[in-house]
Amino acid sequence: APWQLHSICFDFQLYFSLLQTSTLGRTVLYTPVISSTQTAFTGNAKFAHSIPSILGVASVAGQQTQGKGRSGNFWISPKGCMMFSLPLKVVMGSRLCQHLSILQHLVALAVVSAVRSLPLYKDLPLCIKWPNDLYYKGEAKLGGILVTTFSMGTQTTAVIGCGVNVSNKHPTISLNDAIALHNKDTGSSLSPMREEQLLALTYNRLEVLLGQYETFGLEGVVENLYYKYWLHSGSKVRLTSQGNREVKIVGIDEYGYLKVVTKEGEMLMLQPDGNTFDIMKGLIAIKWRHTVHCTLLKGPNSGSPEDNPIKVTGLEACTFLSIHGNSCL
Repeated sequence: APWQLHSICFDFQLYFSLLQTSTLGRTVLYTPVISSTQTAFTGNAKFAHSIPSILGVASVAGQQTQGKGRSGNFWISPKGCMMFSLPLKVVMGSRLCQHLSILQHLVALAVVSAVRSLPLYKDLPLCIKWPNDLYYKGEAKLGGILVTTFSMGTQTTAVIGCGVNVSNKHPTISLNDAIALHNKDTGSSLSPMREEQLLALTYNRLEVLLGQYETFGLEGVVENLYYKYWLHSGSKVRLTSQGNREVKIVGIDEYGYLKVVTKEGEMLMLQPDGNTFDIMKGLIAIKWRHTVHCTLLKGPNSGSPEDNPIKVTGLEACTFLSIHGNSCL
């Protein structure tokens, strides 16, 4: 059926009963229908810069007609999705200011840990797909994050945009579908989630994670939790421009770049800019710092690379990571 606009109400009582932040999300600009929550701030930089941080302003929508994605993509976001944009003033000289590219990873971690830190939800296979997606196992995308930064004078603002399919059954599955599947597979009786519930819990976790990151950096609690929930541990890629050199994913660095190591022990970095996604095949294409050609090498327990060879060429390097056969449980 054609996508249509629907009348949507936001349960402010439920939202504020769960919100425990000191600032984040304390002021909600709710719109039943909007072109994009992101452009509410990025399209008016002076407005975004003028908002006092203490207000914790967030733009929340019931539906979007032109939701923003990476690489200039647009999305139609029907009812049943948690969608928000949050302008974050970045303190000059702070750890986050020096490593702004890590922010999208902290937001992804906030959403996943908000759900999986709930009693009985710790085994729900909601996972992080590097660099900015949320997945059910390695099978279906449930949401994504977009962070846009801009500066005026000495002030930098990062606008965090996030969308998660909570209860809409199309085009793939929703978070509540994933909960229902998990209940069926494990005999559990987890309750479905509400958009307002997930929104408040996400802000709660994000504020804590931002504080932990600023105090301790990536190492420690934040990093360990991130690896607990991501999909890529042990995955391998082959760099054909370097004689089919095989490398193994070992983590992320302080900027959120993907760290891979060669058989000889040499550490290389993959940056997240210019990614393309193939949700049905579970692939991530990553721009390389040098011009290379890459061939898919599947992750652990997913068969040999000859089963599904994929070659990519281009002016800027791409590496394909398979998330099949991996687990974040």
